[in-house]
Amino acid sequence: MLTIYTIGHGRKGAWEIGRMLDGVGVTRLVDVRTYPSSKHNPQSNRSAFEQALGDRYHWLGWALGGYKTESVRANWSRGMEILIEMAERESVAIMCSEGLPDNCHRQSEIVPELYRRLRPAGVRVVHIMPDGALRVDRSWQGQVQQESLFE
Repeated sequence: MLTIYTIGHGRKGAWEIGRMLDGVGVTRLVDVRTYPSSKHNPQSNRSAFEQALGDRYHWLGWALGGYKTESVRANWSRGMEILIEMAERESVAIMCSEGLPDNCHRQSEIVPELYRRLRPAGVRVVHIMPDGALRVDRSWQGQVQQESLFE
């Protein structure tokens, strides 16, 4: 069974997120923010994550971003394939800006799609909460997704 983590940076910086990921053994951070920069939180800009995590950081917001740009709509399926391929090779966390998963597209769009695609093989989604606690996702278990959002 695959385990995929999710995390939201909130006001935390790249180095702090890196330490949180190290604490649970995550080796790859997949950033799913459409626009990975912020005037208000520059410590969580893409460049900060690239500096802090090096090749452990991968930006996939062009395909799995929360804002449904033309690029996201056109590349959603390929983005999901890339995410799943990474998760099959190493321990992955998907990240966006929302600290709590319940307020974020990683919970409302990406997690249901993971369950839909990986149901036969099995997947466990674990949310890394802002305080570092782990919460196993149960929101979509047992529910069959009829179709993908963008296919």
